[in-house]
Amino acid sequence: MNKPLSPEQVQALRVIHAKGIVRGRDLKRFASIKTNKELKETLETLSRNQFVTLQSGSSFLESEDAALNAYVVQLPSGAAAVEAELKRAE
Repeated sequence: MNKPLSPEQVQALRVIHAKGIVRGRDLKRFASIKTNKELKETLETLSRNQFVTLQSGSSFLESEDAALNAYVVQLPSGAAAVEAELKRAE
């Protein structure tokens, strides 16, 4: 089992769930993520947990700049898991 998401990661997941698709730099602002490094780590964790998919022009986030420019969307197959995670975090 994966470790629980941090409060920052849960907030990012809430934003993605509400908006449907969001660019990394906008997610950083909407979810109050402080640094580009934290954004990259958050996106990698959410992707690894199969909550979201990333469109960054490559198959992984090779840099913090790639995280800022990536488009993030909730995976349709992970919708139930996202809702359960958000409910659990309340």
